[in-house]
This record gives sequence, C-alpha cells and structure tokens, in this order.
Amino acid sequence: LCLFFSTSLFAQKTKEVTAIKAVKVDALNRDHDLDAYMSCFAKSDKVQVGPSNDKMTIGYEAIKANGEQVIRGYDGRENQTLDILGLDIRVNKKTAFATCLQATKTAQGTFIDVFKSDYLENIKGEWKIVDHRYFRAAERD
Repeated sequence: LCLFFSTSLFAQKTKEVTAIKAVKVDALNRDHDLDAYMSCFAKSDKVQVGPSNDKMTIGYEAIKANGEQVIRGYDGRENQTLDILGLDIRVNKKTAFATCLQATKTAQGTFIDVFKSDYLENIKGEWKIVDHRYFRAAERD
C-alpha cells in the first residue's frame, strides 16, 4: 500500500510539473505573443509582475498593457536567442514555486541574464502565475 501511494503521488507530481512547464511566460520575449503571455497569469486584480523601474505591475489589465508596450518596443527586430537554465519546480498540492535563469543572447552578441521566480496556483485545473518576479544582471559580453 505504501509503495502504491508513493508511486501514485510521484506520478501526480510529475503530471503537475509537466503542466507547469507548459506555462510559457517567456512567450512575451521569445515569440512576442501577448495572448500566450497573458494566458500564463491568473485573471485577478492582485496578480503581480516585476519589479520594473523599481515598481511592481499589479493587476491583469496593467500587466497586459505593459506587455503590449514591451512588444511595441521590439519594433520588428528579430527574436533574441533565449535559453531557460536550471528550472526548478516545487509543487505543494494546489500551489507551486518555480525558479530559473533566462539567458538571452542579443542580436548584438551580448548576453543578458535574468533570474526569474514564479508563484503559481492551480485554478480550476490550470496552473496560473499569481506572482512573477525577475531580476536582471548587467549585460555581459
């Protein structure tokens, strides 16, 4: 019975981790896809992203407006090369915490490293980001 329970619990966590990996918050920078980006977030006035300019962006609609601005800023430039490194996902029933390093190679050949952390909740069977934090290191060669 213990072995069955452990195996079942492991299979459930594996399923949840796979579902969380499908949450593509990098769609904004990788594909310039606002709809895919927004599908990652809980539709809430309390969801938050940041910091940007030392402030958090709070609320689904504010995040969407910010995403639109980011996409306009790309102004037809080709997509950068993005790699997600060291993805670590911890699941606890209906909540999860994910961390990673996003390494970006710009068109100019420099690198930008961004440490990201997400707090997610399983809302009606779908994993949604409730709090998305990122911290950018200085650009490097």
